[in-house]
Amino acid sequence: MRVVPGRLAFLVSLCCLIACTEQKPGGFCEQRFTDTGLCSDATGLIICTSGKYVRYPCPGPNGCVQTGNAWACDFRESVEGSACPSVMVGLMGCSLDGGFATTCTESGWVSRPCRLCTESAVAVHCVPPAGTSCDDGGMLCDGKTLVSCEGSTWQNFACTGPLGCSPSLLAGAATAFRACDFSGTDAGQPCPASFSDRTGYCASSTELLQCHAGAFTSVPCTSCTTDGGVATCQ
Repeated sequence: MRVVPGRLAFLVSLCCLIACTEQKPGGFCEQRFTDTGLCSDATGLIICTSGKYVRYPCPGPNGCVQTGNAWACDFRESVEGSACPSVMVGLMGCSLDGGFATTCTESGWVSRPCRLCTESAVAVHCVPPAGTSCDDGGMLCDGKTLVSCEGSTWQNFACTGPLGCSPSLLAGAATAFRACDFSGTDAGQPCPASFSDRTGYCASSTELLQCHAGAFTSVPCTSCTTDGGVATCQ
């Protein structure tokens, strides 16, 4: 069975049950056919699950399409909490309007809000709205904005410098604090708590603006220099 990476729109099976016993929801199926299926109609899919046929809706505009021994089910717009096939567990996709990212879990479909949800052939990118809840301490770049899970809510931090926000630096534990170019930020502006005493920039040759306790603080220097994106106050 092949699943299109990172997307919910299509899940393609290389084996269907047409040659087997009649497929009806709740009917018996042999264990050897577990996770195989076929379109039951234009908007539904039947899969052999734990010895029984289970119907899953394909609520997206493409519905369910059978082509020979393969089927494609458009799972977009699946209802929160409704069941999803075990072969889809862990996969994520975007709602049609881009406002939600939906993930298939063992307990069913789970949706979370996005300021914008986009899909590519290999990944799903969900930019969470500021103020919505979070619990994983994650960070991501959205253009020239750093989006960070602070405490239990997502917060936005403007990367005001010319380098903006760098996803490649954000991916490394040793370089994440340099991912957002804060140069040009004013004293008192907020910064991520995890960047405290690690991030700063030279506002002048004698002043360092350093992230401390969640905000940028002015630190006088005899000499402020920058090397490799790291500011040093002497």
